[in-house]
Amino acid sequence: MFEIPSDLPLKLSSLAWLLGHWQGWGTVAAPGTMPPAETDTKDNSATQPAEEETDSRFDAVLQDLEAAVVGEQMRMTIRTYEGELADEFDPLWTEAEGLDNIQPGALISEETTYWSVDTPLAVVPAGPDEGRELRVVGSGTRGFAVLWAGVVMGPRIQLASDAVVRAPRADALDHFSRMFGLVGGELMWASEAMPAGGDYEVEITGRLQRTASADEVAAKTSRASRHEDGDPSDG
Repeated sequence: MFEIPSDLPLKLSSLAWLLGHWQGWGTVAAPGTMPPAETDTKDNSATQPAEEETDSRFDAVLQDLEAAVVGEQMRMTIRTYEGELADEFDPLWTEAEGLDNIQPGALISEETTYWSVDTPLAVVPAGPDEGRELRVVGSGTRGFAVLWAGVVMGPRIQLASDAVVRAPRADALDHFSRMFGLVGGELMWASEAMPAGGDYEVEITGRLQRTASADEVAAKTSRASRHEDGDPSDG
């Protein structure tokens, strides 16, 4: 279902493979396994992370990802929902098998980011390991606003946080990294987080299948906008 959208700016051509609506399943670090929010000491002279033992347990989740062209940028929205298992969890499930065995629960998080390609079109990467530079900015319901820097190399993307602003009650995470890749028609992605003074830990993964093209997403968005504006032509 991959189609080059009719309104794709040339400078976004290296991100064309990401555009559209994707659905699938993944895993997320279970509650209590990521570092908690920072708490004040009794004398308020310093702020330190609360000390808690954590493990690396992961829960199954369902995910919905939408990537669309907005002017000269790409807008990506990722929604993650609790997963209710109909059978014993198998991390080797395909995208289709995961959707068959996981029922959607409550929304866990939603995040929207805006992507720009900084490398000029006239610059041709020297080899397969050299790509076009990306700049991404966004925020979400978890209480983080993040500026990302990264690179796209064919159907692969690597991102790392350049600056992170977090709300007072957000998890005590200082840095993030992400990877996206197209494998056998499925979108694989993973996000890692680094707690203050710690090492990177995987916090969420996803395995998604494209369910709508970029033009279909744009048409849906246009209809929704006309409906909100009260356009009588939108029946």
